[in-house]
Amino acid sequence: MIQPGNLWQCKVVRLIWVITFFCYSYSSYADNSTSLGDSLFNREVRFPDLKREVSGMNLFRYESARPTQRYYIEKLLDASIRYGYIDGIVQCNNILGRIALNSGDYKKAKMHHEMALQYAHLCHDTLSIVISMNYLGSVSLRMEKTINAMNYFTDALRIAEKKEILDQRFLGSISFSNTGIGYINFLQGQYPKARECLSEALDVAKRSNNLSEICHASQFLGLIYERINKPYGALKLYKMAIAIAQRHKSNEQLGILMSSIGRVYIQLGDYPKAINYFKEASRLFIEKYDKINVANSYLDLGHAYLHEGNKNLSQATLSKGIELSKNIHYKLLVAKGYNLLASLYESNGNYQKALEYYKLSTLCNDSLQHERNVDLLTEIQYKYDSEKKEHQIQSLRQERLLQSEELSRRQLYMFITFGLSLMILILITFLSYHQKLKTRHKQAVLEQQLLRSQMNPHFIFNSLVSIQNFTYKNEGQKASYYLGVFATLTRSVLNNSRKELITLSEELKTLESYLALQKMRFDFDYNIERDNDLDIEEVMLPPMMIQPFVENSVNHGVCRIDERGNIEVFIKKEDNHLQIEILDNGPGISHAKPNEISPSMNVSFGLKMFEDRMQNVRSLYKGEFGYQFADLGEQNPEVHGTKITFWMPLKWVKWI
Repeated sequence: MIQPGNLWQCKVVRLIWVITFFCYSYSSYADNSTSLGDSLFNREVRFPDLKREVSGMNLFRYESARPTQRYYIEKLLDASIRYGYIDGIVQCNNILGRIALNSGDYKKAKMHHEMALQYAHLCHDTLSIVISMNYLGSVSLRMEKTINAMNYFTDALRIAEKKEILDQRFLGSISFSNTGIGYINFLQGQYPKARECLSEALDVAKRSNNLSEICHASQFLGLIYERINKPYGALKLYKMAIAIAQRHKSNEQLGILMSSIGRVYIQLGDYPKAINYFKEASRLFIEKYDKINVANSYLDLGHAYLHEGNKNLSQATLSKGIELSKNIHYKLLVAKGYNLLASLYESNGNYQKALEYYKLSTLCNDSLQHERNVDLLTEIQYKYDSEKKEHQIQSLRQERLLQSEELSRRQLYMFITFGLSLMILILITFLSYHQKLKTRHKQAVLEQQLLRSQMNPHFIFNSLVSIQNFTYKNEGQKASYYLGVFATLTRSVLNNSRKELITLSEELKTLESYLALQKMRFDFDYNIERDNDLDIEEVMLPPMMIQPFVENSVNHGVCRIDERGNIEVFIKKEDNHLQIEILDNGPGISHAKPNEISPSMNVSFGLKMFEDRMQNVRSLYKGEFGYQFADLGEQNPEVHGTKITFWMPLKWVKWI
């Protein structure tokens, strides 16, 4: 789980900033309200009525997206287009853009604000240009296009500050632009710069007595205190902002501030107070049809229930918040909800569910990051193309006599671009293939370790049976000696099981100890021989490779006969292979009882796991391993026993 203060906490704070900034943007340019003009609904709009209603919209506050309001503005927009009334087209498009943004339709919101900006430029209305740019900055932030948002806010601020005489509406726009710039600096971790911009926004709002922007800037300054772990400072600013919002009679701002105070009380550990504030915020947002803040308030409420320990109510509330977030296509909220659900299931001990929701949260964030990267690349490509076209036009005007040379230069640019693109594509393909190989190698190593961990308990179980036999026979001295040797052997086996490869010398020491222990149990003879020219300190192999065959000779060979048993182990070099032969004088494979034989291979459980290990070793190291069983009685009826031959390429061993 991601700890507080890390990546996910930053994303949650970013989400809080985004939601708060856009919701406040709906009331940043007006402080009073007017009627909807219901009389216009059922009759044709006349031009005098149109002008009167549009001029009144400068003081119009839209805190929700009710169908009646949207229908009213759409009817005014149609009338403005019909009469060619540009001011009406600008105002109606901006308001429809805000309503679309509040409903989660970001593309439609962007379209309306761009249309408003285009017509504002046609009529040279500086205030409408600034307002439209600020609204486009808000939409760009919602769409996670930070660079575009910064451009809109800085351009709007630059245009507004050029005015020699600034009335209250221009001052409100300047405050709004500074708040947006401060927010973006906050996202970049530039807290001093963010505080400077927000303080400037607050001063401008106070000069114009703009209660909405005063509340707006105060609340964002509180978020900075919250982010730098100063909850009491944030609480003081939030409560001051609430007093202003109550004077301003803005239920939407009150709801946002209630949510902010709820978060602070979670940080302070006062969960009942946090729940009360979140409930009040939800009620206010539901009244105003604010889908985004309703969804976020449910997630915050579910978070508070989780801290309080009411997990059933927390799950129900979080699920409701996630469903609302999906309906408005707000991925950042969906990711936040999945992360909180993961924390809930983790606290319940349901780690499988927790992992599933963490993965869903990660997928949402990855999707958002992908969209940001695509937008950034598109913007860079657009700027590059624009600059290239300007350069071409200027070159054609100034140097008409050098057209052929310019054409050759462009061809060179295209060739270089194509060459670089091809190189990058080849590099990406190579890195991707290399990463896949590493992943497959790691997977094979993990499977190999798992199979070794399965084999070791099987081997230890057989050894413990031997100790148990001595105990039943009251042979205490032998049991004590056996325990000592067994402890040494167990430590060796456990140490080797953690290694991917060991030397042949280490493998033979383990095998010697195993045979010595088994001899005390079954009383048989054994002998291990190897070629003198074979350097057992240089040869490497996976641990517990020979032991399963010897174990098979003990359990299914020498312990099954009445005469004294004997096991011979020969290790030698055959051509380019390391060859190991194990011979026993047991009854032989053909004389084994049916219930003692594996259905597929006539081998013990240990050898069945050995075959699984061979499959992994072949895929991991591309080496050729093999083994075979032979009944000695088939060649000479007077002889009985089993011969097991196991080999591996000596070249492979040295390469390792």
